[in-house]
Amino acid sequence: MKDRSHITPAIRREALAFRIWAFCKPLDWNVTLDQVSSELDVHRNSVIAAAKSKGWLGLFRRQCLDSYVEKDRLGPERLRILDAPADSETDSAIIQSLS
Repeated sequence: MKDRSHITPAIRREALAFRIWAFCKPLDWNVTLDQVSSELDVHRNSVIAAAKSKGWLGLFRRQCLDSYVEKDRLGPERLRILDAPADSETDSAIIQSLS
């Protein structure tokens, strides 16, 4: 077995960040954290840590969970907003529409 003691957590995080970037960039970051985690076969928390270290957390598409959203009271426009990439305007719109 090879000695891998020289591979630090920072190096592992950088390697994972590259894998995340290589997967997400061609898709214009139109993926959720769970999709990346599943596709790369990496724990979600590891994806979050690597993305956070690069400042990418705001690039992922938000996940709209059925248990948190009553779809029958949300029109198509609101569902489109909930599925949009994260930004401050979108965040404000989501907060307003769910209030």
